Amino acid sequence: MQRDHFPVAVVGMHGRFPDAYDVKDFWSNLVAGKDTIKQIPKQRWDWEKLFGDSANESESTTINCAAFMPMVDRFDCRFFGIMPREAESMDPQQRLFMQTAYAALEDAGYAPASLAGSNTGVFVGIGNADYPTMMRRDGAAFDIYRATGLALTCIANRVSFSLDIHGPSESIDTACSGSLVAIHRAVQAMRTGECERAIVGGVSLLLGPDLFIAFEKAGMLSKTAHCRTFDAGANGYVRGEGVAALVLCPLDVAEQNGDYIYGVIQGSAVNHGGRAHSFTAPNAAAQAQVVKAAWENSGKDFHKASMIETHGTGTPLGDPIEVNGLKKVSEGFGSGGKSKTAKPRIALGALKSHVGHMEATAGVGGVIKTLLSMKYRMIPQNLNFAELNPHISLENSPYFIPTGNVELGRKNAATKLLGGVNSFGFGGVNAHVVIESHDVASPLQMVKKQKTDQGADRNAITPYLINISGKDENSLRARAHQLIQFLQVSCDTSDAVTSEAVTEALRTSLNVADDVETTPLASLDISPSRWSKALKALAPLLGRAVNIDEVQNCISLQEAAQEIARNTQINELVVGSDKTSLCSRVALPEAEIRAAGLDSIAYTLMHGRDNLRQRLACVVDSKAELLSLLQAYLKAPEASHPNLWTHAVRMDETATNSPAATMDTSLESLSAWGEWWVKTKSATLDWETLYLQAAKPRKFPLPAYPFQLDHIWYKAGAVIEPQAAVAAQAQTPTQPVKNLVVREQLVLPAAIATAWDIGMAHSQLPIPSSVMTLAYLLDYAIYKNQGTPVELENVVFGPPCDVQDERLVFGYSPGDGYGVMQCLAARDDRRILAQATLKNHYGKHFIAPESAFATAAPLPMESFFAQLENERMSLGKVLHCLESIHAGDQKLRFELVLPEWQSKDGRFWVPLMATILAGLSHLQPQHGRALQLPWQIDSVVFNPEPAQAIKTVYLQLDPSRNTASVMAMDAASRPVLQLDGIVVRVSPVTAHRAEASLA
Repeated sequence: MQRDHFPVAVVGMHGRFPDAYDVKDFWSNLVAGKDTIKQIPKQRWDWEKLFGDSANESESTTINCAAFMPMVDRFDCRFFGIMPREAESMDPQQRLFMQTAYAALEDAGYAPASLAGSNTGVFVGIGNADYPTMMRRDGAAFDIYRATGLALTCIANRVSFSLDIHGPSESIDTACSGSLVAIHRAVQAMRTGECERAIVGGVSLLLGPDLFIAFEKAGMLSKTAHCRTFDAGANGYVRGEGVAALVLCPLDVAEQNGDYIYGVIQGSAVNHGGRAHSFTAPNAAAQAQVVKAAWENSGKDFHKASMIETHGTGTPLGDPIEVNGLKKVSEGFGSGGKSKTAKPRIALGALKSHVGHMEATAGVGGVIKTLLSMKYRMIPQNLNFAELNPHISLENSPYFIPTGNVELGRKNAATKLLGGVNSFGFGGVNAHVVIESHDVASPLQMVKKQKTDQGADRNAITPYLINISGKDENSLRARAHQLIQFLQVSCDTSDAVTSEAVTEALRTSLNVADDVETTPLASLDISPSRWSKALKALAPLLGRAVNIDEVQNCISLQEAAQEIARNTQINELVVGSDKTSLCSRVALPEAEIRAAGLDSIAYTLMHGRDNLRQRLACVVDSKAELLSLLQAYLKAPEASHPNLWTHAVRMDETATNSPAATMDTSLESLSAWGEWWVKTKSATLDWETLYLQAAKPRKFPLPAYPFQLDHIWYKAGAVIEPQAAVAAQAQTPTQPVKNLVVREQLVLPAAIATAWDIGMAHSQLPIPSSVMTLAYLLDYAIYKNQGTPVELENVVFGPPCDVQDERLVFGYSPGDGYGVMQCLAARDDRRILAQATLKNHYGKHFIAPESAFATAAPLPMESFFAQLENERMSLGKVLHCLESIHAGDQKLRFELVLPEWQSKDGRFWVPLMATILAGLSHLQPQHGRALQLPWQIDSVVFNPEPAQAIKTVYLQLDPSRNTASVMAMDAASRPVLQLDGIVVRVSPVTAHRAEASLA
């Protein structure tokens, strides 16, 4: 049924943005003035191979920076009932928006399963799709899932299908304005009765270089890696990526339901610019018209606005046009009772100066920034602004550009705030949304009202039943941990580690001066072994281990400390889990979080979450008691805790009768309900049944579901063009293969690790490295093949890590003619160090090295070892077996002596692998001090019979494939070991800024 104009409430939100795992991170980065634009990680693509004159070369670009989200290749496919094979063929934009939409519903306090059959709509702004281009380029095999997996329309449809909701389901592509148009479309659909509520948002990823090349040729992108919105130096925008979702419903319905309300959409409008100077050029008159129409639709006074979140791309043409359009709007609405000399009062925000242009996600990102600005009553500063664009004049206008964080209405916190959000698509579609704050109905005021009405805090009158659940034990523990972090803020007992404390601890461990925290790490000459020890030393302070990947992109001690402290608060890695949990926090001011009542927490968890298999329930009298009980549970999950029950409901578990409804809300009564819910598959708790006399509390945003993420990516086929080589490198093993038979280590003598430890005691190489893991795999393969020659294919290595030899185990899954071997850190850890395909029947022949090696010139041993020492690789002890070195054009030949170390206890691996390591680093000096490790090897052939008398080792580079090969032979020129197609990767433990993993 159609209704007249009415305001629409934003009742839930969730998102991930550049350098931000959640909306809380996003806001913190804005307030801190963090520019999240960085050099393109080589795990996305190798920008150096494409670097060139874009004007005269068809596939070249000088653009090498953008703003990236973390973990875009991760997805909890099992949570949504999607097979990994199907998930691999799904565009990551589908996967990310599914998780984000689910999290936004939980943030709104709606149990997603409860919406099944409802008239809920889904509207998603979309645009570019790099994933199908990459799949074609890399020769990924076609399957039955690709049609739906790569269709952009399915980004919205996946959510509707997954939740079984029946409202409109639309993926909207109007380029950069897509997500703001989606919000307008959702508002209109609710007003016309097409849906009762809506999930709206946008998603945009940067997975390949094609559009970077095209946009630079079009003159759109900045060559200085900064969005300088409104600045005289503006020269284009920088691309960014993000995913975000909002939950909308009519304001009166939200208030009746007791929903938490972030803000209110009072008006919106959409138009097209028609014919402008060019197809991609903006039209100032049309932009002014859409802003004016939205404010007229809202019925609000434009001159009472505090901020306009501009489109603000930072282009010398677009910025003046947008400002001139806004000036026309101001003039069209009159002065608003203010003289032309009045102090400017409407801030022109520029989100893109922080996170780049998120394209299809830009509009919803601007809305979230505006909503949080109203909640925190602060407008974050614009970055990269020094001097106003000479084509822009703000004189006699109500506008100003915030060069610092601007407070809003602190003197009267009850004052309503108004703002607008602009978003313009390069095809001409313009959109504007008018937003008003909703502070009157904030939880803080509701708590005060409850105390006034009842004369006491209801939390002190009755205990409350708290229930949480997850798909498995890891998810349940992550749920509990997130709730603990929330309660630490709510109880004002937060023990979050500060970056200052981490900085001080790092200074002490690294033994550096106090004034170098902002000095580039590359100039501090800190060895990676010192780094490793320093990170280990942080464990007692943080209560967790620090992964080297967390700081590999950091360029200063201060930045490293900030990243470690932030990850500690986010708790991205759940202790005891072999998966990554995508945890989230509440993006609200701490004052509001502290005001959240225990009754609101209990009600939101009871009615705003699905009842999943792994369950926990407890009965508590206060938030402090709940905090203490959950902390005790995490420390000892298997122990018995008073008033707390956990259980994993089985699918075949028979339901039991629920406790009788009673007026009694005592500990005993609620305990009976809690135990019943924990142990009963079909159990559903109802607030009115448990608390007959108590009115339903208002909902409150709580941390969303901690998805357990697996690496999900397509598998490259046989046709891989040179530019895809880095993408192939990123395909590291992530989980044990099916039917894996795990065996304890059988044949590797401790002498291998002992000798390696002695020789590499001061090196920058974590133990075991990929070269030593290769030795472990080969020894295990010899065992499997009963001492016959071994042939391996498709050898890939996990990240270097510090794992003791005695903890290694091996797994083997047989196949038809092949088997899959894995080297794992431990049976219970399951961190995979390496994976390879073992041919059951040896059939490959060794290929003799080229005759060109014979002309290689002698290389002075002193200079060779000096270079290694300069790289802080103390290989001298393990390379004492070297007799001579000969170097040619991208070739090396090592002649070894035959000392006593070549015995049959396995020690020969140490000098052999050290020789390979030293040779690879010597042949590729362009990486400076960075240590190079094998990351992927196409094929390995090993003959164990002559292995004890290795005499000569050959190394050669293949520039056309960017790979290396190795051949080892004995004194009788019999081949021992051959490695072909070695893809070398710079070790993440270097003195330089290292590359990030695919994120």
